[in-house]
Amino acid sequence: MTTGPSAVVVSERDSGAPMSLNGTLETFPGAVGIVLLVDGRSGPQEARNQCVARAFRRRGWATLILHFGPGEAGEDAEVEPLAARLIGAHEFVRRNPETSHLGIHFLAAGSGAAAALLAEVMSNGRTDSIVCFAGKLDPMAGLVDQVRAPTLFLVDPENLEVLGQSLDAYHRMTCIRQFQLLPSGERRRESGYPLEELVAKSGQWFRRHGRVTRPVAGAGWPVRAEFIIEGDSDPLTIGAAA
Repeated sequence: MTTGPSAVVVSERDSGAPMSLNGTLETFPGAVGIVLLVDGRSGPQEARNQCVARAFRRRGWATLILHFGPGEAGEDAEVEPLAARLIGAHEFVRRNPETSHLGIHFLAAGSGAAAALLAEVMSNGRTDSIVCFAGKLDPMAGLVDQVRAPTLFLVDPENLEVLGQSLDAYHRMTCIRQFQLLPSGERRRESGYPLEELVAKSGQWFRRHGRVTRPVAGAGWPVRAEFIIEGDSDPLTIGAAA
């Protein structure tokens, strides 16, 4: 399988203040859908995301990794600005001719899970499906009943805070959803979880609830381009970066 990275630059404006988002898109002929990765946990996010993205591409998925600056993601980051950036990335995928035919799925971890759910609500249910991995969902407590996208919760039973928040969100939701406990403790470390199991479970969920897609005839592969999404007008427009 041949893939090619594309530097993605998303530019939005919120109350007159410019805001940008960087990401790496990799797609190829016959991709079954695209997975947007957002890691809201502390630690080496970039390395984790790269490993997960490679595993998804081996299984036939295009990927978009979002890159954040200091304070823009992580356990203490504000959810609303992160959700706005996810909406911008979602719009980029929808309008990019190389990816517009693909079903869009979120794999979101930590506080990124709350941001992904909020982005889904704010975009009026245009996301195909969502997987929340070890998600910190307390900021979404009052809005989870508005989520429309099929949602899978993957939860560590030893993290009681996340377990409680995920169970509460699961019971409040009215959309298609499923709740799965991860292997705990030593078993998880011995089996190499979560990477391969995470990707396998997520991919199954995405396939079950995503649109069947086919490559666009005549599309150029692999994608190697830089884009800007300008948020001054509604709807958003895409133009080539200078």
